[in-house]
Amino acid sequence: MTWIIGASSLLGYGVMLSDVRVTFPNGSTADMLRKAFPISPYIAAGFAGSVYIGYRLLSSLHQFLFIPPSAPDQVAWQPEWVAEHWAPEARKIFSSCPISEQKLGVRFLMVGVSPDQDMGAPEIPRVYLIRFSGPHFVPGYMRKGLNVVHIGSGSNVKRYTRAFREHFRFGASSLRAEIGGQNSWAQMLGTTADLITGEHPVQGVSPHMHVIVCRLGDFAEGTNNRRTYIPNASEPVSFEMPKVASSYGEFLEMCRDRVVGAEGAVG
Repeated sequence: MTWIIGASSLLGYGVMLSDVRVTFPNGSTADMLRKAFPISPYIAAGFAGSVYIGYRLLSSLHQFLFIPPSAPDQVAWQPEWVAEHWAPEARKIFSSCPISEQKLGVRFLMVGVSPDQDMGAPEIPRVYLIRFSGPHFVPGYMRKGLNVVHIGSGSNVKRYTRAFREHFRFGASSLRAEIGGQNSWAQMLGTTADLITGEHPVQGVSPHMHVIVCRLGDFAEGTNNRRTYIPNASEPVSFEMPKVASSYGEFLEMCRDRVVGAEGAVG
């Protein structure tokens, strides 16, 4: 139960948003887990499904794309090559996991910027949105220049996907955010996730989102935190990211503190 969003901009960069909610086998939920990260130049990845398998996949991809310190400074992976060559590793990881975790399923999303392909203009790199699903992990490519893809339970909520679809029409007024600042469009997407989940809450999806911007040569990370100023109120109302685990080890510790089992958790 989660919502992970990948988006490609017409200006040649990618965005990944990921919520932080976990659902436990007893049906309880908690906002306590980060599910998407920058991995290696210049690819970000996130998962939805079994927390145990998802973190093993993230670790596998990180190791697969390890760049030694002796490598040249300007190194970037070709996303399509990564997808095709890492997929067999993902299948091995999945098949080695406990059957109980396999039954929970897992989906995986990559957002990457090509170092040697463009969108028809050399200054606008091609952005790849690549989706995988266990147990086979056959890469699925979304190839349009302006595009969005969803995984997790949020992808099945029509109000959610419809709210985002409006931002990915050519001529959409929200595209003006591109001229508002380097990460304004990404921040606008994070705000959209916050607003739509607040107006139409779903048990398995959190309004709190991590936001990753992936450019050729750079990553930027943030959240959709905000402060709302209310007339006649002495203090603004803060909407801030709660404490979350950023590794499976941290997740186990937080589960122990909450006296809840980590096995069978779905993110």
